[in-house]
Amino acid sequence: MHIGIAAQVAPRLSAAIILAFGLTVPVIARAIVGRWPLSTMLAASAPVAAVLATAVAILVTVTLGWPAVLVWLPALVLIGSQLRLRRRPGCCGAPEQPCASGEPGAELRILSLNALAGRASAAAICAEVLRLSPDVVAIQELTADLAEQLTDRGLVDLLPHSELHALPGPRGIGVWSRWPVDSRSLVTDTDRPMLRVQLNLKPQVTMTLVHPDAPRRTARQKRWRHDLKRLLSSLDAVAGHHLLIGDFNASRDMKEFRCVLAAGFADCADTAASRQWPGFTWPASSWLPPLLRLDHVLVSRTGALVHECRTIRVAGTDHLGVFAVIELSRRAGLVDRGYLPPVPD
Repeated sequence: MHIGIAAQVAPRLSAAIILAFGLTVPVIARAIVGRWPLSTMLAASAPVAAVLATAVAILVTVTLGWPAVLVWLPALVLIGSQLRLRRRPGCCGAPEQPCASGEPGAELRILSLNALAGRASAAAICAEVLRLSPDVVAIQELTADLAEQLTDRGLVDLLPHSELHALPGPRGIGVWSRWPVDSRSLVTDTDRPMLRVQLNLKPQVTMTLVHPDAPRRTARQKRWRHDLKRLLSSLDAVAGHHLLIGDFNASRDMKEFRCVLAAGFADCADTAASRQWPGFTWPASSWLPPLLRLDHVLVSRTGALVHECRTIRVAGTDHLGVFAVIELSRRAGLVDRGYLPPVPD
């Protein structure tokens, strides 16, 4: 009789073990720093894997019974990794300083977009600028032709100050601003231009525009990791409020990106009082919904309120744009810049 029971249980247990192992692969990839493209892509697949894991775990529970507990363990890890609960909605203050200081701050409205090697519609971009009234427009994959089209359509009349590095293909980057640009530079020793500007605004705010190469192949992944490391090593040179804006070609499921967050930054898509969660931005060129959040507006934890963050669809590109409204505290200088929270799970 015991042999009969074992014969019935063994196939179910074996099936549960195999399925659990399959779900564990993206969990492991998410936890480690990838050294080859496959591990990075597996980590990036965590949002899709979480949906599939839920469906698989439910199906296994119905069909296999108690062995399904083996499947639920990695499934719950994947599901939990995608849930970002806001302890204080909108607040991006460091523990040393409450978010609400009682002093009014400066509101900053930001629109960021990957223009797909200049193929994004200039008319659509300008229409969104008129509709949203951003103070800053940051564009990645900016070409000279797109920059000229935007000028012809009057973008400089709305946002007269700019710093542009228009280049062929996907390497260009640029920013238009309502306020004068006090200083401008490039983060040194990066594969792709990483533009840093300081706005003539009270309080002082620095913006770094980011667009590393996509980590699809070994050589490109090395360049991607190199640029993120250079970004991290350059952060100490910035005092006060600091925004990191652009297409990082990275999501929170990649440990390298979580290290950027751990350096004292919050993703507006996770913390905004009004947010369009989960805020996925890519791919956006087909009828399928986006599966990954690769485009980000990150704000330093130096005292800020993120009022709004949502995605924007612009014709001609395979990314959704990101629009964020941030109120920056005037007391940013009182925050300890040395505060480094642990790497998020």
